[in-house]
Amino acid sequence: MCGESVRTYRYRLHPPGFPAFERCIALVWCPGCRIYESGLVRVPAGEALFDALAPLAADARERLLRKEAALVDRLDGLQRLGGPDRPGGTAHRGGAAVRR
Repeated sequence: MCGESVRTYRYRLHPPGFPAFERCIALVWCPGCRIYESGLVRVPAGEALFDALAPLAADARERLLRKEAALVDRLDGLQRLGGPDRPGGTAHRGGAAVRR
């Protein structure tokens, strides 16, 4: 990595009450060298996650969640503009590093 602070974000895949509610996606990326990794993580049902995509319309949100690289770009842009930096932790499993 290039020495910049690594950024993280976690989001839920399923609505509350769904049997797999605790299964979430974690994204970890370096804003300097544009490498990111994602993986499936367990987040306890009682732990609230910050939703950086809440302001988006449902269809725009759905499109963004289908394009991981675009999602990382959006999250990074929000943090660069002084938006809330809500780290999601570093515990993650699997995923492949991708250079863009």
